[in-house]
Formats: sequence, C-alpha cells, structure tokens
Amino acid sequence: MLDLKLNLKTPGLFVTATDTAVGKTIVSCAIAHALLSQSPQDRIAAFKPLASECDLIDGEYVNPDTAALHHFTNKRHPLTTINPVRFVPPLAPGVASAEANEPVNWNAVRDAIQLIDQDSDKIIVEGAGGLLVPLDGENPHITVLDLAAAMGYPVLIVTRATLGTLNHTSMTIRLLQERGLKVAGIVMNHYQGGFTADDPSIALNRAWLEKMNGIPIITEMPAAAPELVTPNLGRIDSKILDHAASINWSTYFAASKPLV
Repeated sequence: MLDLKLNLKTPGLFVTATDTAVGKTIVSCAIAHALLSQSPQDRIAAFKPLASECDLIDGEYVNPDTAALHHFTNKRHPLTTINPVRFVPPLAPGVASAEANEPVNWNAVRDAIQLIDQDSDKIIVEGAGGLLVPLDGENPHITVLDLAAAMGYPVLIVTRATLGTLNHTSMTIRLLQERGLKVAGIVMNHYQGGFTADDPSIALNRAWLEKMNGIPIITEMPAAAPELVTPNLGRIDSKILDHAASINWSTYFAASKPLV
C-alpha cells in the first residue's frame, strides 16, 4: 500500500501498459496532442512520478519519456516537476533505487503532483512498465499498481496487438479490478518500433479481448516508421497524432479517488 495523502482537484487519467516498451509514452503524448488540438485553451499536464534510464543533459538527469511528455504538453512544467524521482540505470525504478542505494523520495512525488494540480485542467499520469514493476528499493512490495491506487484516477491500458496480448492484457485488467480501480479502456498499439509481425492473431485479438473482459478497446494506434517516431525530440508520425485527434479523450478523464 502507498498513501501519498493526496487531495487532487484536477481530473486525470493514469496510463499503464502490459509491459515495458509497449508504447505508453507514444499514447500519452498522442492524447496530450489530441486534447490540445480539440481545446487549445486547456492546460494539459503530464506527470511521470518515477523513471530510470536517465541521461545527464545540461546538468539534469532526464528520462527520454519525460522529455517526450514535456514536449507534447508545451513544456508547461519543468522536467523535474514532471518527473521528480529519477535514476540512471536502465532498471525497474525499485531495482535502480536499491542498486544506487537511493531511497525513493515520496514527498517529492507528492509535492510535484500537488504543484501540477494547482494550474492544470487535465493531468496524464504515466506509470513505469507494467503494474507489478517495483518502485521503491527500501519497500520492494510497492509497485505501479500501488501508485495507481494512490493517485486514484481511471486507468488506461496500453497493450500490444500481437500474440500474447490476450493473457497479458487480461491479467492487467484483473489486477486493476481486484484493487477496485476503474479501467477506462484499452489502446492496442500497432507501433512496435516499426516492426510488424507476420502474426495471424493480430486480426482477432481485439474482438477476443472484448469478449474475454468486457472492457472496450478505445482504439488501435497505427504503425509507423521508426524514424518518424522520436517523441523525446517532439516528433511523432502525423498519422498517429491525427488518429488520436479523432477520439474524444476527455470522456476518459475523471476526478481522483485514492484507494489506500
């Protein structure tokens, strides 16, 4: 359990995935871009509480996903506010915390989201990897699932379209439901670093996921050439952004109801 003692006023959406490198950041950035396209006056914010695999850039440790979220929310908040807890090794945050002997500063997480909450109309919160990724080296039982519960927002699941997604996505849904969190829906991501598998399950997985779980597939994000998708530099193929802009994402945001 994780209690950040939050009393957030701004509607939000928590974005998780079935694994690492499934496409959370591309989807989060596309949602931010869509919201700003639909309502330019809205103050859209992003928050990635913990991240690893950070590079030293201009004297600050920066995670590429954080840089992407920074770009696609019009750089409204400093990188250190969007991502208050950062680690260098390319490991799960909890493992990186333990290896570096650096305890997670949960007060910094709370302070950053409360700051964002003061001047935003919608908040996109991005997790790290899947739901059972450990976040705290001193408390290895604390996972992304606990973070999602502490934030209390509806959860959007980003999943692969390929073979294996039925099992991974269904397990993710079960975990969220058992914890009492609302599943906002599923985004099937066809962008896999430009890789398109010769996989007959792709044509069937959407219908089967809906039949198995009763959770709507909100959309399927199109594939794109990898050279056209460098979100940390502010670039995502227009066909992905245009596709996302056709969806009314605002309906999936809701008030925070922490479960602790």
